[in-house]
Amino acid sequence: MNKSHKFLVILFLLFALKSNGQDTTINTISCLNMRYSFDLPALDLAQKFGYFSKASGAFIRKTNKNLIWGVNFDYIFGNQIKIDSFLSNLRTKNNDLISSSGALQNVGTFQRGYQTGVLFGKIFPFNKRNLNSGVLFLTNLGFNEYKVKIFDENNVFAQVKGDYKKGYDRLTNGLYWQNTVGYAFFSKNKNINFYAGLNMNYAPNRGRREWLFDTQQPGNLRSHDLSYGALLGWIIPIYKKNVEDTYY
Repeated sequence: MNKSHKFLVILFLLFALKSNGQDTTINTISCLNMRYSFDLPALDLAQKFGYFSKASGAFIRKTNKNLIWGVNFDYIFGNQIKIDSFLSNLRTKNNDLISSSGALQNVGTFQRGYQTGVLFGKIFPFNKRNLNSGVLFLTNLGFNEYKVKIFDENNVFAQVKGDYKKGYDRLTNGLYWQNTVGYAFFSKNKNINFYAGLNMNYAPNRGRREWLFDTQQPGNLRSHDLSYGALLGWIIPIYKKNVEDTYY
């Protein structure tokens, strides 16, 4: 075998070893996270709303032991209002609404809310080639709030203006906890990083309105709110220079 052939064989072997190398480093990484979740309500929450969405942002820190901690904010939005008695005292027999001028009008009704808190969890890798990725277990703890947003586009309903809205909006809040099970992926080239999974969200909330105008009942009762969802999140790592070493 001449020298040129030996050189090509050595070059091929080096390339093969590099291609089959394993990353044995678990990196400490700070991350920004954007997430979308599609949720289905249960228990008391299902009596008020249908399906809804959450758009979320978070700051996350992953340690070199794959432990995770951070803070998050979720914006809750939907348009599936299921409260049968909602604005019932303002409706006609045909379910129409009469404006201040006496004309038949309508208003937009939407679910709006948020939840914010802290999160912690762990990634359990199962592929030795990428020890930063694996099965994800995550728990969120914090404060949540929601209500029915009444949108009077033409500003013709004096009955739902100002403080009068408080007699209808079902403002509810309290503490919550959320468990997520999924998969987190951090690519070696740092370009593709995401997680996906399923979550369960429970909140022993309480209504915050003393009196509801449409039902003529107290609006400060306990509410056991549960939801299930599927989520997809995009991770933007903030890497330090030279934090990753690869061994061959």
